[in-house]
Amino acid sequence: MPRIPAVAAAGNRDNIQLPLAAGQTFKTGSFVVYTAGAIQECGADPASIYGISTGVAGMNPVDPAKCIVYKAFEGQKFWMQASSDPAAANRGVSYGVAKDADGIWYVDFTDTVATRVYVHDVDTDTKRVLVSVLEANRQVAP
Repeated sequence: MPRIPAVAAAGNRDNIQLPLAAGQTFKTGSFVVYTAGAIQECGADPASIYGISTGVAGMNPVDPAKCIVYKAFEGQKFWMQASSDPAAANRGVSYGVAKDADGIWYVDFTDTVATRVYVHDVDTDTKRVLVSVLEANRQVAP
C-alpha cells in the first residue's frame, strides 16, 4: 500500500515561496533544505531541514521555478506516515526520517539514534503521526 505524503497540521501553515534549485524532482511532502538561495530536497538522514514541500517540484501553478514550503519553525506540526502502524507508545518519542522507493518521506520508527522529528500524537485510524522537526535539525533561513 503506497504511503500518503506529509501535510501541515491545520492551523499551522506558515509557508513561503522560494526559488527552486535546478534539476529537482521531489514529490509533495518532501523534506527540503534552503541552499545557495534555492530550495532542494534533503539528502538521506538530513541534519538540516527547512520544511516540507507543498507540491511536486516544478509544478507550482503560479511559477514553476519556485517552490512553496511549509516552514519547520517551532510549533509547526506535520502529519506523516511511519515505517509501521503507529501506537500510543510512539507518542513523546523522537525518531529519524527516511524516503521510500516511491519518493515519499516517512517517520522511521526503527531509527532512535539519528532523530529528526518528535511525535506529538498518533492517529491509528489513518495510520499517521503528528510530528515536529527537532530544534537541532531546523534550518534557520529566510
